[in-house]
Amino acid sequence: MSDFKVIKVDRFYSKAVKDGFDDIVRQIFNNRVEGEENFRYFDQRLLISTIAVLFSAFGCGYDYYDPYPNSKYVLATCSIMYFILTGLMQLYQWYVEKDIFLVFNEKVGKKNLRWEISSTIGKYDNIYKIEFKTINDQGAIQEYKAERCCSTFMDVNGQVLFQFLEEWIMKCRSEVKPEKKSN
Repeated sequence: MSDFKVIKVDRFYSKAVKDGFDDIVRQIFNNRVEGEENFRYFDQRLLISTIAVLFSAFGCGYDYYDPYPNSKYVLATCSIMYFILTGLMQLYQWYVEKDIFLVFNEKVGKKNLRWEISSTIGKYDNIYKIEFKTINDQGAIQEYKAERCCSTFMDVNGQVLFQFLEEWIMKCRSEVKPEKKSN
């Protein structure tokens, strides 16, 4: 119980509620499940944004070295590349990363099991929807979706009741049983 930090959110702001629940789920997996968190999606997004910022910095530096009339083509190229990479990062978030907030590699004996966990709460909704996706070493995929009312996991002051959320998450986790891939 002392391994968890207390999270208090504005209970009428659904994005804050979702982020608070997601933080608790991340804590549960990091503290209760043997394995480690995988930051691959975050690292790839960070790489795209770093390249975009480098284009921007190069454009600023070149403009300082050779002022505007002479650097207009370099500035145009760097600006266009920055906006293309920003758009690429947005597409990456929409189509690759989706709503995944946790990728966790669990060690099951000598084998690894990759968990991809995503969640949603509608803007004017009070239902927390979570999806567990597991991928084992053979490539078999198992998905499990669950939903629960947000008030089940919060008190009237907006404090997240992690013990109830933890029980529910561990129950959902036990429901996911990856199947063996048939050749």
